[in-house]
Amino acid sequence: MIKKIFKNYGHYIYLYIFSCFALLLCSHFSPLYKYNFSEDPSIYLTIGRGIMHGLIPYKDLLDIKGPIIFFLYAIFSPIKIGTNYFGIFILETIALWISVTFIYKTILLVSKSKNWSLILTLIYPFILLNYDSFMNGGEAEEFILSFIFILIYLTFKIINNNYKATKKQYLFLGFSVGFVFWIKYTCLGAWLAFYLCNFFILIKQKDYIEIKKMIYYSLLGFMFPTAFVFGYFLINHAFNDLVWGYFGWNYLYGGLSNETFLKHLFFIISHSLVPFLRQNIIIWLLVILIPYILIFSSSLVKQTNAKLVLLSMIFCNMAVETIAGIMYSYYQLLAIPFVVLSLSWLAIKLKDYRIKTSFLIPIVSFFTFLGIITENPSIFNSNLFGYTPYQVRFANLMKKNPKNVSVLDFNELDSGWYNYLGIMPPTKYFNKMNMHHDGEYRPFINAQLNIIKKRKVKYVICIDSNYKNANKWNKVVYKNYRLIDEQKINDQYINKYLLLERK
Repeated sequence: MIKKIFKNYGHYIYLYIFSCFALLLCSHFSPLYKYNFSEDPSIYLTIGRGIMHGLIPYKDLLDIKGPIIFFLYAIFSPIKIGTNYFGIFILETIALWISVTFIYKTILLVSKSKNWSLILTLIYPFILLNYDSFMNGGEAEEFILSFIFILIYLTFKIINNNYKATKKQYLFLGFSVGFVFWIKYTCLGAWLAFYLCNFFILIKQKDYIEIKKMIYYSLLGFMFPTAFVFGYFLINHAFNDLVWGYFGWNYLYGGLSNETFLKHLFFIISHSLVPFLRQNIIIWLLVILIPYILIFSSSLVKQTNAKLVLLSMIFCNMAVETIAGIMYSYYQLLAIPFVVLSLSWLAIKLKDYRIKTSFLIPIVSFFTFLGIITENPSIFNSNLFGYTPYQVRFANLMKKNPKNVSVLDFNELDSGWYNYLGIMPPTKYFNKMNMHHDGEYRPFINAQLNIIKKRKVKYVICIDSNYKNANKWNKVVYKNYRLIDEQKINDQYINKYLLLERK
């Protein structure tokens, strides 16, 4: 029985174990780290824990991401090892396993070579876990990637079936659109291109029955996550808060710029994506192969329509993400999925070379782990090397009287203090959500200044910025709180972090 399981599913089991060990090195939610103090994951975790405490996203705790990321963190946040939220690590391993599984299935679908499919799939974690894109783990894009890889796999299946899909495939595609839409709708570029291209191809084929099937079952699939989201917020009398928090704030204050779309796209490619690729020669080579494979080669796909579908998906995947006109390093995660096209092409070219899997798999695995440590040296800031982040020192000072711990992370994104200390924020406006102009987030600064002026919390954490204008509110803090500790930071924006106690 066991032999049969390993014979049929051995590759998938190995890929899960491999995913766990890869994330163990890089994700700060893994047991090797005291805590993940990254800002965005801390926001998701704060709101996720708030949900478990009966608080409602947008109504009681405000952020501009979609509600499903908060629900995911809420479900897995109760699983802890000490101060480390191990449940989020489990969620990450599931997401990475789904990604590598569908990379493997995609390469296998086009190359028909099991051994080379597995070997080339093992390279992917090295590409994903680069620090510039993965950072410390837990970003929303990390979980969206799994759905993009499934989309790519289904795209090849549908292309091979003359642009026809089963009802179940359309249902899942619709579900994935809904799932991603309610996490971060600017990540839907690849789906937008897929549906538009497929629609026009089917129009050209005059296959109106297939068009009706695609629309009906995709909409039905979309309604599953949407009905859950609507139901939750309607039951909690917070539907207006959802609309304003997720759509209103993003539209009005989400970094939109007056520059043209093409200027945004050119700037982001030249100033963010290209430097990222230059830092990693393997990623650079795999990415540069993609246009050659789709434009000049017929090894992967022969039909012009199929090439246009895949090229459109790649372009839209990047272009839609640039709508806001800003780019953070972890957005580069969305450029990574289509590297599977290069890996598939390599598998086709290599499949005639017979190899001993038992010999090559351990070697590739070893060098992948070596590459991960080289590209993401987070492991040197782990418990294995006795590293203690300054945040722990601050927290220990605040926990001298654990029954009376209250803190405000002032005028900043959430740096993880609320979750590390196991408390809830003192205000709905607990993070400034990357609002770039003071006038745009007056409700935030007013709510936080009110807490400080009335000394409602025992401790305040704030930054001493290298930009004088960013420190203008700190004088209110100094008037009501005294400095008890500080940490110098080697950062172009931040001079040091300050811990202050109520006078």
